[in-house]
Amino acid sequence: MIILFIPILLVQKLQCDAQVKKTPLLEKIIRSDHKSTLNPSIERGKVIDFKTDSPFNGNGHLILKTKKNTYIQINGTGRVYKLNISQDSIYLDREDKTTHFGYNIASYPFTYRDTLYNLGGYGIWRINGQLRKYNPKDREWDIVHLNKEIGLMYGKREGLIFFNKESGKLYACYYDKKNEAVGDHHEFIQEVWYLSVSEKKWHKLGELSDFLKSNFLNTFSLCESPWGLLISSSEKILLLDFNNNNILKLSENTIYYQSILRNSYNTLFFVDSTLYFGQLNNESIDSVVISKNDFIKTENRIYSNWEYKLRDHFFALIFILLIAICIGLYLSFYWKKIRQLKISETEGANINEKTVFTENEISLLKILLHNSLEKVETSIYDVDSVLGLQKKPINLQKKHRSDVLRSLNLKLALTLRSSKEVIIRIRNS
Repeated sequence: MIILFIPILLVQKLQCDAQVKKTPLLEKIIRSDHKSTLNPSIERGKVIDFKTDSPFNGNGHLILKTKKNTYIQINGTGRVYKLNISQDSIYLDREDKTTHFGYNIASYPFTYRDTLYNLGGYGIWRINGQLRKYNPKDREWDIVHLNKEIGLMYGKREGLIFFNKESGKLYACYYDKKNEAVGDHHEFIQEVWYLSVSEKKWHKLGELSDFLKSNFLNTFSLCESPWGLLISSSEKILLLDFNNNNILKLSENTIYYQSILRNSYNTLFFVDSTLYFGQLNNESIDSVVISKNDFIKTENRIYSNWEYKLRDHFFALIFILLIAICIGLYLSFYWKKIRQLKISETEGANINEKTVFTENEISLLKILLHNSLEKVETSIYDVDSVLGLQKKPINLQKKHRSDVLRSLNLKLALTLRSSKEVIIRIRNS
């Protein structure tokens, strides 16, 4: 028996594509039931260290679970690895045979009915809204035709995205219309949509609420929960309950409140109502039990869909408006003025240069402004010098530079209340 067992282990180690140490965090994810485990994403740590495969060294890793297996997808690629756990190690076997990469950076991965999916991402000078479905027979990704393409990116600050496994609905709070291949036009669409994966159709729910718009710059995603998307907004932990279009607030009296905020950029994931968080390579993992009763309902909503209510009762409203048209016009003018004043006051209170812009962003803005006044273009070398990227690999320079410029344009657009891009990038011919 011993004579047979040793060769089997040796064959397993030789056949696998990679082998990593079994850490508590990875073991918990692999051993958890797929129905109760919600999309763990690894932001800073990496499961696989591509020492010789340099194009992927800076890419994040995303963990996906099906009924039988646990997979890792390399961000920005079509690469898929299956995780197999042993007594002291985890073996990774590559499942796909894709060759192309760089077309789906920061895409959103998810599983539905035991199938791997991948949505959106940035690549080839545009943010796309393509839905990709993994084909295990061909070991490739197939494009799924949708009724509409909504350009999405997934990350802590790139987008507020939530997938409901039970209903098969994927919710997106805003999207970005950007195609640098045909022009430099850049437009942020602050609307809430959901994708029905089974129907292969996008449906509009409404406009992003004023509450989320006013706190947009200080809001980022934490993780998906059994009740909706957990986010951090102005140092508050909120829950976006898409099923009921409600925003709930986690009670600050809970003993784990600050622990969650401190670990907001580590790996977080739910198994049922237990939130696990920690760093990939640490030997320990923390957890807290949270129930929906720990959240307090607020008066705020995720989206406003008043235009649909008006459309459904159009003829009845026409009759009422004909009777009271004068009063209606007066009230419309009056409330428009009041709303403009409220928006101005809210912007003045929330938009603060020191809290909105980082030191690197402020330094870069000063150089861009100075060169613009001198009618001189700012070179990539100047940008890399300010951001301290000269000694970094080229692929990391491009990604970090693109992230910073995209972040600056977003903040400037919201600060100036303009949908136009302020910082324009020009490719050399």
